[in-house]
Amino acid sequence: MENKLFRFAITKVRLSSHLFNIERGRWAKPKIDAIDRKCSHCNVIEDEYHCLIECPRFTNVRRNFLPANLKSKPSMFDFVDFIKCLDENMYNKLGLICFKIMKDYKSEYLVE
Repeated sequence: MENKLFRFAITKVRLSSHLFNIERGRWAKPKIDAIDRKCSHCNVIEDEYHCLIECPRFTNVRRNFLPANLKSKPSMFDFVDFIKCLDENMYNKLGLICFKIMKDYKSEYLVE
């Protein structure tokens, strides 16, 4: 069951079918300009890279699951490789990160 939830979470991130502001702002009425779709915690554009790699709000989620290269010197190229990973161990780590972050967003979004 857990792997299924992780797969769903990864798929939502890969397809931009999530609750991050970069996507919610696209469908808001009136539409929010991309430059204004900011993280409420950091005040920078809240996209997949920011949520999964940079945002201090999710440091504890990422601490044990991000690959070393993304912890020490993150880059968009390494992030894309991580999102596209085929290695089962890395895939499970990616799934756990996506699942936990999206669960947090879902609970926040439902409260609003």
